Amino acid sequence: MTSIDKDLPQKYLTKVLFEKLGYVAEIAVQITSKSYKTGYARQTYSDYDVLGVRFEPDLQLLRIAAECKSGEAKAVEELLKLKGVLTAFGIQRGYLIKSKIAQNARELAGNVGITTFSAAELQQFLTTAFRIDLDETLRTEAAANISLRTLDARFGSGFEQLWKYLRFEFWNRECHRNVQALLRLSASLSKQLDKRDSAHRFGAMRVLYYLSLALLELCGKVIAMGLSDPGRTFSVQIFGGARERREREVLFDMVHQYVPSSQDAVFAFEPDYMSGLSELAMRLIRSASDAAEIPRFLHGVIEEKFMGIGDRAGGAGTVTRKLSQDIALFVMKAAALDRAIFEELLAY
Repeated sequence: MTSIDKDLPQKYLTKVLFEKLGYVAEIAVQITSKSYKTGYARQTYSDYDVLGVRFEPDLQLLRIAAECKSGEAKAVEELLKLKGVLTAFGIQRGYLIKSKIAQNARELAGNVGITTFSAAELQQFLTTAFRIDLDETLRTEAAANISLRTLDARFGSGFEQLWKYLRFEFWNRECHRNVQALLRLSASLSKQLDKRDSAHRFGAMRVLYYLSLALLELCGKVIAMGLSDPGRTFSVQIFGGARERREREVLFDMVHQYVPSSQDAVFAFEPDYMSGLSELAMRLIRSASDAAEIPRFLHGVIEEKFMGIGDRAGGAGTVTRKLSQDIALFVMKAAALDRAIFEELLAY
């Protein structure tokens, strides 16, 4: 028997709230890590009921998360759990949404910087502050969630490794590792993606969306370190920083020393796509304010074209749309993907 998530209506409305606050939001984002027990394996610790992300005009990443519960008990316990998760994973803002919240929990939440809403208060805030039709919103979000799960399952059945990375790894790894992993995994799928299959195009768009998040976060790190030589800074940060790049150089020097035949391109220090990636990153940095809107635009395209939610992408500016298409064109070249895989995006 399929279990029913009684908290889903609250999660839908919290997702909508985060979107109204300027974030791109997702439901049920896994919190995982790798550890040794009997072997090296993934461990799932918890999840974000709703996670939202957005970029400031200087590409600094902001994240917001919510715990959504339908019950009335254990508010303090859930609040402390949420605070621990926010602190451990560097989430800047948090919301606790419950059917009812006791006053002592509200006072504690105020002390630790977490916003609390009862279910009724959340509904009231959405209707008064944003003029939202709650019934229509819930119907739309529920239908979109069904479409998302259906397409996601179809994509996952054919591309399990990439699907698992997006679901379990992406939100728990550094941005430079995500950029490299997504490009590597995308290249391995070039001959399997079927441009005629909507689930395949949906999956490719999801990869593009996640890649944009990782790449923009990386560009934000470059901006934060100053713009005297952004190209050089990017070439260091793409490997995780100065120490990590140097360790990589030493390792490659050792391999070349003891295995002379490794001098070929298979063991090149930088992947073939690196110059193109660096050029793309510089364009994003030069147009940082417009680039900051790329995730919202790409997510809007996915919701509009694949999940049947109205006009979600039409408000993006010309530069934002062009930069989004530039990312797609780069991925097509780096991973040898057919242009038709991104036909929904390139039509804008």
